Amino acid sequence: MLERIAAAHPHAMDPGLERLRAVAQRLGMLDVDVPLAIVAGTNGKGSTVACLEAIWRAAGRRTGAFLSPHLIRFNERIRINGEDADDATIINALEHIELQIAPDSLTYFEAATLAAMVCFRQAGCDAIVLEVGLGGRLDASNLWDADGAILTSVALDHADWLGTDLGVIATEKAAVARRGGALVVGERHPPDTLEPWAREAGVRLLSIDPVLARLDSPSHLAGEHHRRNAACAVTLAHELHDKVPVSESAIAAGLATARIAGRMQLLRVGAIDVVVDVAHNPAAAEALALALGQSQAEVGPEEGFHLVFAALADKDIAGIARALLPIARSVACADLEGDRALSSDALLALIKAEVDAVTDGPPVILDAHASVEAAWQVAAARAQHDQCRVLVIGSHVTVGAWLAQRQAERQAQRQAQRQAQRQAKSASSKAG
Repeated sequence: MLERIAAAHPHAMDPGLERLRAVAQRLGMLDVDVPLAIVAGTNGKGSTVACLEAIWRAAGRRTGAFLSPHLIRFNERIRINGEDADDATIINALEHIELQIAPDSLTYFEAATLAAMVCFRQAGCDAIVLEVGLGGRLDASNLWDADGAILTSVALDHADWLGTDLGVIATEKAAVARRGGALVVGERHPPDTLEPWAREAGVRLLSIDPVLARLDSPSHLAGEHHRRNAACAVTLAHELHDKVPVSESAIAAGLATARIAGRMQLLRVGAIDVVVDVAHNPAAAEALALALGQSQAEVGPEEGFHLVFAALADKDIAGIARALLPIARSVACADLEGDRALSSDALLALIKAEVDAVTDGPPVILDAHASVEAAWQVAAARAQHDQCRVLVIGSHVTVGAWLAQRQAERQAQRQAQRQAQRQAKSASSKAG
């Protein structure tokens, strides 16, 4: 069904809300009668959504959260009360939408966003958090009027669609806020365009500094950048207290349980410690490298990471490489599936140019591999030999491929264990 939806519209991305508004109106989905928050920004959206969702759940709300993209399964995009929506719920929502699409058509993301809202209504969610997909003003998530909005960060990404003017990018993303409402700003140094835009738009800008000054890092979201994301969520929770009452204990409980896969996620595979992160632009890579450098200093004398790196062709590979090379002992470049993927050979060439430009740094081993799994096997062997860690990075697709393989291995192990138990039970029965 997802393939049919993806093929229904002639363009993968088609900014604008007119078609989506027409379909939503036919479905009776234009009005939202529960508190709704929207999260925009270049980086940090997913973890911010996870934090606000967890806070509102701890306050007793039945939450709906929409995130994108997914890592392994589409279901990750639609969370109901902290759990991924099941297949039947999503299929029912998509079929419901299909009945009312004609004469219009929707992109994959538009259909996913609308399906999420259908799921939330049918599940009786009484508080909703939406993550913006791209930009803000013309994004499908901006169809509904949010009670409060967050702008986590402003940096360069998706230049083909958003351009390279940070001032314009900031106001495009900020446009998810509504007149008379508040926009929480997590960016340390927002562009100068933001304040005059807010005055003209009638939007109040809220700083996270008062919350940040007294906020501990969420236990499952390490790094200063995630601390700022958590502060964004807490600030908006305070702002929307009249609509969703939250206590300080609910905030603490929510942040203690907030988690999202693929964001500085720490895992153990055999004897190897692994960090997986979806960072796919220079700003995200810089924040991650800083956090990992601090973490490394706390862990012990081991230095550096062996990287598994695969990326999409429209990304600033040179900028990402410059951020990551100071913590890299090797980089195993990998091929990805899909039309947007950058080949491992092209990736290696771009990274090698950055390595060659650094004359005083330690040597970094570079090689190319046919898949994320092949790159992982090489990086894992290196990490085991050197007694250091592996970092899997470059895109949601990279991290998703790696996590999917580990998930398949765990399922195979459980199946083998169950088979062994059945055989042992059968042998015992026969012996008796």
